[in-house]
This record gives sequence, C-alpha cells and structure tokens, in this order.
Amino acid sequence: MKFYEFIEKLQEINKDKIVLIKSGVFFNSCVCEAKFHKKSNGFRPNKSTENAIAQMETLIQLSNHHIVVDIDIKGFFDNVNHSKLLKQIWTLGIRDKKLICIISAMLKAEIKGIGIPEKGTPQGGILSPLLSNIVLNELDWWIASQWEFFPLEENKRKNKNYYLKNSKLKKCYIVRYADDFKIICKRKSDAEKLFIATKEWLKERLGLEISTEKSKIVNIRKHYSEFLGFKIKVKSKRKKYVIKSCISEKAKAKIKIKCKKAIENIQKSRNSLDEKMNIQKYNSTIIGIHNYYRIATMVCCDLGKIAYEVSRAMYNKLRKRVSRKCNRVNRKGYVYEQYRKKQASTIFIWANNCSAWIYKA
Repeated sequence: MKFYEFIEKLQEINKDKIVLIKSGVFFNSCVCEAKFHKKSNGFRPNKSTENAIAQMETLIQLSNHHIVVDIDIKGFFDNVNHSKLLKQIWTLGIRDKKLICIISAMLKAEIKGIGIPEKGTPQGGILSPLLSNIVLNELDWWIASQWEFFPLEENKRKNKNYYLKNSKLKKCYIVRYADDFKIICKRKSDAEKLFIATKEWLKERLGLEISTEKSKIVNIRKHYSEFLGFKIKVKSKRKKYVIKSCISEKAKAKIKIKCKKAIENIQKSRNSLDEKMNIQKYNSTIIGIHNYYRIATMVCCDLGKIAYEVSRAMYNKLRKRVSRKCNRVNRKGYVYEQYRKKQASTIFIWANNCSAWIYKA
C-alpha cells in the first residue's frame, strides 16, 4: 500500500468514528434520554454510580425494602441480538435508515481471528454503552409497570397508593447501571416470583441468559448485597434499620494490586523525571480510589486496612531508594517533611525542596 492510500484509508476510518460519536451524542441528548427510565444510571448525562448507590440506599433505608434480587446476565455484551436491537432503536423513535445501516455495519464488523459476529456489541466501542441502555430500557419499564407505573383506571388514579396496596401486585423497584441491576422488594415471596419472571422474560424477549451461580435473592438484614464495587447491608440502630456499606472484597483485592503495581513502577524508575511522573501517577490513583469509594459508610475502616498492607509493600520496596535520596529517615524508613500522621491514606507527595518523598500515613 502506498503512503497516500494509507492516509486516505485513515481519513475514512476517522470519518466513520466522527459519525458514530456525533450519532451517539445525538441519540443520547435528543431521542433516547427522554425515553430512558429515571433509575437507569449508566453512561448518561448527570448520572453516575453515586446516583445508582443513592437510589438503592434510599429505597432500602427510607422505604424499608430489605429483599434484593441479584441478577447477573451471562456475557451481556457478547449475546445481544442484532435484529432485536435494531428493532428497539426503530421503536425508540430513531427512524433514519442511513444511521441504522451504519449501526448495523458496526455491529457486523469483522473481528480478526473470529470473523463476522452473529450477535453481541463490540466491547469498548463508541456506541456500545448507549446500545446497552437501549437493549435494557425495555426491562426497566417492564419492572416499573409491575408496581411503580402500573396502569390504573381514571377514577382510581387519585388514590393510587391505596388501590395498589390493597391489590395483589408485587411491590418492586429497579436500580440499574449499564448491565448491572438490582430489583428491590419488600416481601420475599414477591422477590421469588420476580426472580423467575425476570429470568424467563430476559430469555424470551431479549435472548439473554442469567448466571445461576451469581444470581440469587438476598435478605440484606442478614447478608451483604454487592453492587458496583460496594457491598450493602442494613443493621438495627435505635429501633430502625440503617445502611452499612463497605468496599467489596473483589474491589479491595483490585485496589491492592493496582497500588502495589504503582509502587513497583516507582521502584523501577530510571531517572528523577521518570520517578516524579510515577509518583504523580501513584497519587492520582489513590485520589481516584478515595473519590469513588468515599460514599461508603465504612470507607475509613476499609481504606485503613488497605493502607496498612500497601504501606508495608512500600516500605520493603522503597526503603533503599528513600535512604539514598534523603538522610532524614526514621526507624520505619519513611521521610517526614512538613506532614505528620493526619489521614489513613497511602499517598506519596513530591517535595522539590529536599528532593525526596513525603509520605502521609
């Protein structure tokens, strides 16, 4: 291939990406956003994991819904039905046939070593998060129609709560972030019925199967329910139940691995500039962890335990490097300059005045 041919091909690829980005922004802002359910929080403007956790905790603590249906969809992004997805896009109000053809071409793009996929959306694709919301939007409204938006006659709408409470309907709410969702109920019998109904509905309507090992019904008075890296439970306090949220065990293990890897990068630094950059990356990693998990009620205890383990790894790997850099090394091997023991956070800060690290423990 000649150079100018390569440039033309590159420009064509970039044009396709620009079209997809613009179409994604258009879908979200103009068409889809108005039709998505209010408890769908994944990849939407002014929505985040904090909103999803807050919605779940509000239902649990204020409405006393203590039975949670945990449903894990098996390989969601790999098993999305293309024809069903395109029909959902059409029924959502997107009637531009050229745009639908572009999306169809993107879904059927050949994958090296695999070939042309018959189902699934490309993970990491520009439109994949939006397409996941479109697929599961139907599920959101189906769950909402069981209780929250159940259609009533006109003469009964004024006293909606009274008629719903005296009916045999299953009181339930859904909270969703992308393909991760929880159905929150008040009674265990309702949760058991909804578990079976949701399993069958996903298989019949969307062609998706659930993981039997990970899917279960949890009573959060006794056990934790995991959601978006948090584990949530209720505990009795002054004749009522209050939320107790912690960092999940999987998330803790990932945090430790990430921090220790960042420490290894500092240890392998070749010069002072490389060293400074790695310390800044380590700082940003720690700040990101703090910002994400700060909403957990037991975050101080969890991060304190992680900080102890990470600080030992830091001491073992960096004590020789710190002793070479600065003479002011105490018996623990840490450099103290300006800062003392203030927080239970493992953070390295670069100090230009003494060309060393300042460690806040």
